[in-house]
Amino acid sequence: VARKWEALPPLPEPRSSHDVAVLGDRLYVVGGWSLQGALQTWLTTTWVMDLTKSPLTWEPAPATPFERRAIALAAVDGKLWALGGMPSDGDSGTKEVSVFDPATGAWSKGPDLPFNGFGVAAAVIGNDLLVSGIKSGVHRLGLYGDAPETEEVTSLAFPRYFHRLVATGPERLLALGG
Repeated sequence: VARKWEALPPLPEPRSSHDVAVLGDRLYVVGGWSLQGALQTWLTTTWVMDLTKSPLTWEPAPATPFERRAIALAAVDGKLWALGGMPSDGDSGTKEVSVFDPATGAWSKGPDLPFNGFGVAAAVIGNDLLVSGIKSGVHRLGLYGDAPETEEVTSLAFPRYFHRLVATGPERLLALGG
């Protein structure tokens, strides 16, 4: 509305290779690691900021049951979806999906990605979660009813990872960077 940048309070801990998503009036930060010289600390802390409160502050939310960086985080169907990434065991990427329900404060396992999720990107259109990653097309995870439905819906002009997907309309998706 004001068409200007505004600094938010700094995160309580340094963090790299994480992602953020807005669910309702709350901004969530999930995943990543802290790099301080030779020290690498994988982070399981989840931080949340209620954007309606003043002053703005970070509060802890339930920790993740995983250690992953280079994830995508998306808010859909009233939940946060942490997709793919690189696990702390040194594997180059995972298909794992974790779902956080703020109503219960619980993390659960979601349906696996159909591709290696290292450097994955995600966007939401309606109740469709759209994801793409290295050497993959764009896949739709439809969240209708009890059984999510997955299908490849298109491909990107150039394969990419560490990019962003942005919904620009009810049927339009923009891929940036990577």
